[in-house]
Amino acid sequence: SQVYSIWNNKGGVGKSTIIFQIATQYAKSNPQKKVLILDMCPQANCTMMFLGGGSKGEEELLKLQNNINDPKTISGYFSYKMDEKTSTGTVNPVNPPIQVNTLNSNLPENIWIVPGDGNLELIAPGLNYYSDAKYPENAWLNVHSWLKTLIQELAGTDEWTVFIDT
Repeated sequence: SQVYSIWNNKGGVGKSTIIFQIATQYAKSNPQKKVLILDMCPQANCTMMFLGGGSKGEEELLKLQNNINDPKTISGYFSYKMDEKTSTGTVNPVNPPIQVNTLNSNLPENIWIVPGDGNLELIAPGLNYYSDAKYPENAWLNVHSWLKTLIQELAGTDEWTVFIDT
C-alpha cells in the first residue's frame, strides 16, 4: 500500500481540506484503486467532509461515534487496541471501514474511511499508557505501529492508497 499523510502541528492550516481534495481527485482519476482515509484528527473535519459536509456530515459522524456497542471510528480502533492489552474476545470495530459512497453518493465508490472523532483527544492518556512505551516520547511511535497494523488488517491482500489526516 502507498501511504500519504498531511501533518502540521498547527491547527486550522488546511490539512483536512487538502486530504479531502487530494484523496477525492485521486479516487476519481484512479477508479480501479481502493482509497482509504484514516482521520486521526479529533476535530474530524475530514470525516465530516467525506460524509456529506455541514450538518449532514456531522449527523453521520455522531451516529458512528455514539454507537457504543460498535464504534466505527479511529477512537474505537484504538480503544480496541487498549482493550486487547487487558482483555480478550474484543472484535476489531473498524473492520471493514465505511464505504463513503454509501453515506455520500456525490463521491466515488472506491473511497473508504475510518472516521475520526473527538474521543481521540480523550483517550490520548490511555494511548500513552497502553502503547507499552518505555518512555513517554516513544508512545506515539508504538501507536504508529498500531496504524500500520490497521492498514494491513484492512487491506488484506488488496493494494490500497491510504491518506492520513493528522
